[in-house]
Amino acid sequence: MPAPIKPEHLRQSVAARFERNVERGQGDECDLWTGSKKQANEHSSPYGAMWVDGRNRYATSIAWWLEFDYWPDRPNKGEEMCHHCDVTLCVKLNHLWLGNASQNALDAFAKGRRKGRSGESHPMTLLANKEIPVIRARAIAGEDYATIARDYDITKTTVSEIKTGHKWASVV
Repeated sequence: MPAPIKPEHLRQSVAARFERNVERGQGDECDLWTGSKKQANEHSSPYGAMWVDGRNRYATSIAWWLEFDYWPDRPNKGEEMCHHCDVTLCVKLNHLWLGNASQNALDAFAKGRRKGRSGESHPMTLLANKEIPVIRARAIAGEDYATIARDYDITKTTVSEIKTGHKWASVV
């Protein structure tokens, strides 16, 4: 259910403040946010932000609210603003779409903006690339999975997945 529509004077005030922070592109060019910015996380590019109704909100969400009287609801519904143009500071409505984290990630992978981290580059890995061929060879030779797992502080399932190529397939 959409958030209640704010009193018209608040809406006009937000719209005026919002507009002062947007550099309008021509035609289908991006409308770029020039006001304050915040980062979603340490790996992301900055997004436009502005205080509205006691909260520091993303400029894309403000643009959506001003047009559709609806705040994207990430905490409760998992909704987030996504960009067709992939420009994080863009607030042009026809460059934005309402999606969820999974849709946004799939869009990023499809456009080549996000690469899956695997092997040593994954922050949660317990193994080094050089250990994988040794683990695989030991498993193929018939050594007990529990022994191998204990040696590397991994699970027997991980040993099996390395052997079959379900995990670490790119490491030979």
